[in-house]
Amino acid sequence: MGRQPLFIVTRLIMLARFKTAMQNPDERLMSVNVFALLLASNQLLYAPSLELMIGGQGHYGWPVAATAPAFAATLWISRHSSLAARLWLPLMGIVDTIVAQLALGSNSGVWIFLLPSLTLAGFLLDRRERYFLAALGTVAIAVLLFLPAGRDVLAPDTAIAVARINAGSALILTGFIGWVFGNRKS
Repeated sequence: MGRQPLFIVTRLIMLARFKTAMQNPDERLMSVNVFALLLASNQLLYAPSLELMIGGQGHYGWPVAATAPAFAATLWISRHSSLAARLWLPLMGIVDTIVAQLALGSNSGVWIFLLPSLTLAGFLLDRRERYFLAALGTVAIAVLLFLPAGRDVLAPDTAIAVARINAGSALILTGFIGWVFGNRKS
């Protein structure tokens, strides 16, 4: 009972920081912050939901949850450099895909998350920065081609279910990216 006011104060501080991050005059940076918070929170939910889905067969999703701070760091980066933040977020999407592929195996279908990473980069970078998009695309293709297939840690039936969920999630995320940037004023 004595800790309740402190809890309320910390929640108000977090809400104020969130509001500040969302009120960036640069719409692209505001979008970066929105997606960074969305992806960081999703990373923390992915591991336990995967564990529930595969019936506690292992702790395969937890390395993916470990990438959440990298997504959250985007908020700090965006306060210091617009370009760095706009490059950091899609790059962390590619890194997260590599981590997930290594943790879950090639039959999990996590490679599909390269699509929203590149889509996000395409919307965040302007014409002068398209060579960065080409570099990110090259990295993503290299990941697809040269990432070792590794062991298939999931049972075939489970892998099919996980791959379907990953495909649906990646397509929903890509659609959400298109919706957010389709509603931009500029």
